Amino acid sequence: MVTICENVEIGDNTYIESGVIFVEKLNQRAVDNTKAEKTYVGKNVMIHSGSVIESGCVIQDNSVMDYDTIYSTIF
Repeated sequence: MVTICENVEIGDNTYIESGVIFVEKLNQRAVDNTKAEKTYVGKNVMIHSGSVIESGCVIQDNSVMDYDTIYSTIF
């Protein structure tokens, strides 16, 4: 099973294995920010199972994410 949230844009020829989770994290400190940031997955990307991708991430074209990878943005 793959969980993909509404703010995720996925490019062509992208392979996503089962067990991948896209997480929508909200800025809980901001009163008026109730929408998660958009996540972009480029073209020809391979995401292996167990990977977790937080909102706001940009995964470039032709990337490979190894098994059980956590991809996060740091503010």
